[in-house]
Amino acid sequence: MQAKQFWNTIIVACAIWGTILFLGQQGIFIYCIHQCKKSQKILENKYMGPVIVAVQPTARQVAVASTAAQEPVIQYIVTPQTTTQPEPSAPTGTIVSANQIV
Repeated sequence: MQAKQFWNTIIVACAIWGTILFLGQQGIFIYCIHQCKKSQKILENKYMGPVIVAVQPTARQVAVASTAAQEPVIQYIVTPQTTTQPEPSAPTGTIVSANQIV
């Protein structure tokens, strides 16, 4: 009976220590993530500028936008290209072949 009680005590102690160590590890992990996010925000503000907040339209702007007539859209339709041969350009120099060289 004493041996069983001893091993139960060891198991409970290990479970308690395991839980404490696990929570400590999670705390360190959360702290590191918090520091990374903080550093990232500093870098973004320094090199990219602060976040631009979108301006919400006023009720008047919303009313005008919803009642405005739709403007026509230009659609570009691709036509197949014709295969025309370009005009040969006039030669600018003299062509010399091997049998003309003396």
